[in-house]
Amino acid sequence: MSDRPRSDALVLFGATGDLARKKIFPAVYEMERGGRCGVPVVGVASSEWDDDTLRDRAHEAIVDQTDGNVDEPAWKSLATKLSYVSGDYREPATFATLADRLTGVERPLFYLAIPPVMFDDVVQG
Repeated sequence: MSDRPRSDALVLFGATGDLARKKIFPAVYEMERGGRCGVPVVGVASSEWDDDTLRDRAHEAIVDQTDGNVDEPAWKSLATKLSYVSGDYREPATFATLADRLTGVERPLFYLAIPPVMFDDVVQG
């Protein structure tokens, strides 16, 4: 095992998109099942969702990926870690809200599941 510091949160830009639904949420669920997640997962996108909507969407994705064979304790553990920030990537208020969600986090990992034309806005934010 490495002595390098680990990320202490996962921030997923594009949390409402197909990539998140088809690949990322099932992968994070598998990490949780294997005891390798253990950090807050904050979804960020422009859709007018809330934490519960994100959890519902993630659960649907996991049910689809597992053909309905969901490890409920793993899902419940992951669900407690999921939260959502709604906002425009070009607006400072979005990143202020995200910063509030990340209070106490020192090494977040940022995943950009967004079109490349949006990378500059997110990186600058």
